[in-house]
Amino acid sequence: MRHCFRVLFTILFLHSLTAFAQQNALQVNGKVTDQETGQNLAEVSVKVAGTKSGTTSAKDGTFSLQFPTVPAEVTLVFTHVAYQPVQVKLKPGQTYVEVQLKPKALLLEEVEIATVKN
Repeated sequence: MRHCFRVLFTILFLHSLTAFAQQNALQVNGKVTDQETGQNLAEVSVKVAGTKSGTTSAKDGTFSLQFPTVPAEVTLVFTHVAYQPVQVKLKPGQTYVEVQLKPKALLLEEVEIATVKN
C-alpha cells in the first residue's frame, strides 16, 4: 500500500513540475509586412539578439518563436536581403509584434550595351 502512495505521489509531483514549467514558457507571434506596400513578407529572418535562436516568416508574413523560460529582456532582429534590418525590443509580457520593413535603396551603376556588326 505504501508503494502505491509513493508511486502516486511521484506522478503527481512530476505532473506539477511540468505544469509549472509550461507556465514559465513564452511564445511570441507576429507578422512582417512591407512598409511601402503593406504586403506580407515571406522568408524574413527573425532572430533573438545575442543568441542562435530564430525562425523565418511564412508566406503570409507570420512567424512564431517559443522560449522555454521567460527571458528578462528580448530583442528581435528582422533581416531580409532586400530590406533594411529592424530591431524590436519586446516589452515584458508582450506576445505579439507587427513589424514593417523598409525596402533598401538599390544603387545601380550605369550599364552600356554595345552591338558589334560582323
